[in-house]
Amino acid sequence: MALWKTVEDFRATHSALDAVNNDIACDREDREYWWTTLSPSLAALLERCAYSAQDQQYYLRFFHAHIAPALGPRPRYGKPFYSSGLTHDNTPMEFSQNWKENSPDQQLVRFTIEPVARASGSASDPFNQKTGRDVLSRIAQEFPGIDLKRFDHFFQETFVPYEASDEIAAKLLPGQARARVLLAFDLDHGQGLAAKAYFVPQLKATHTGVSQKQVVFDALRKYQTSAGSYEPSVAALESYLGSLEADGKADPEPFLVAIDCDDKPRSRLKVYLNRTSVDTLAKARDMFCLGGRLAGPKMDECMKQIDEWWCHVFDVSVADGADKEVLPANPGCVFALEMFPSAEGSEEPDMEVKLHIPAWLIGKTDAELGEMLSRWFRNHGHEKFSARYLQDLEYAFPKNNLTGTAGTHTWISLTWTPKTGLYMTMYYTPRPSEMNGRWS
Repeated sequence: MALWKTVEDFRATHSALDAVNNDIACDREDREYWWTTLSPSLAALLERCAYSAQDQQYYLRFFHAHIAPALGPRPRYGKPFYSSGLTHDNTPMEFSQNWKENSPDQQLVRFTIEPVARASGSASDPFNQKTGRDVLSRIAQEFPGIDLKRFDHFFQETFVPYEASDEIAAKLLPGQARARVLLAFDLDHGQGLAAKAYFVPQLKATHTGVSQKQVVFDALRKYQTSAGSYEPSVAALESYLGSLEADGKADPEPFLVAIDCDDKPRSRLKVYLNRTSVDTLAKARDMFCLGGRLAGPKMDECMKQIDEWWCHVFDVSVADGADKEVLPANPGCVFALEMFPSAEGSEEPDMEVKLHIPAWLIGKTDAELGEMLSRWFRNHGHEKFSARYLQDLEYAFPKNNLTGTAGTHTWISLTWTPKTGLYMTMYYTPRPSEMNGRWS
């Protein structure tokens, strides 16, 4: 299979992207830059993940209409207009795809953005607070399944006053992210969009003088739903973090709180932990089950799969490698704790946990990571996906130096549920500085 090397090659041979390009006119230079740079990768992922021709065009039109304009002014003079903290190269967009063990023939394509406008980072919006809600509001007008009620609660709970911006900025350390709101979209097969939002508590914690943990827990506890209470899950996490602080073992910190932007009573609330100092399998296992606070047959199976995945990635055995340090303690792994409302009167947490390994720190090139993932998929009976995984990556990111560098893979996450079996997500930065030769 010949890989496309230019946008023109791709457009000449791929009907979904060609059809959309025939019907649209890029009305602004900024939109044209982001569309031309990123739409071929999105089109390639949709095609290779077996989306119908109708879905491919539908999602490409959505991307052109709502996402390309939301990525802000194009880079100038070799530098991005706005340095997003979402990715290592400051690109305000990250692609991802899901793999579910029990659904071998369909992967789900997703992407996350930090919405950017001309005011982002300026005196009128120094922490880019306003753009995220503006973008999501416009999208919600066209896609009625997207609901803003939950979004508005967490937006207000993490908001900082504009007049305090200078004071907050003076307290931030060099390199600390100043983003406030991220948006993500799952592109479901035949079912339309699912929107998610991520809120950064750091700025409010800096402004108020309380911990990020307290900002997150306060926001979670104030949110009410008719389906039950999130309190058992919040209490389990709070208890675990408190025990680590008391023992002086680690300093994990909630650095994101996330929601599904819908009106379903049992929708998830998610808390992401970083600064976990997780560099060994033993530490990963302890944090995954919150020190034993999450238990039962489901967690037993999760632990079995975490063991197998860790040993596969780092080439160690459970017997010999549980305490072997295989990652830098900082930044270490990230854990996503997905909380569901517990039934009325129940004190049991209803939670799923995902382990996110920083792929760029594993010590392999992107091509080597692709081979490692291919072996994993093959070992779990998915020969078809195994055979095409690395080829798909080259197809979607043909200008990225996959064989010589790391960095296209950003994170690889893993969990297990009875419904999905193993559930993995591979995250990718498009690295437009490589695709275009430079930020220009």
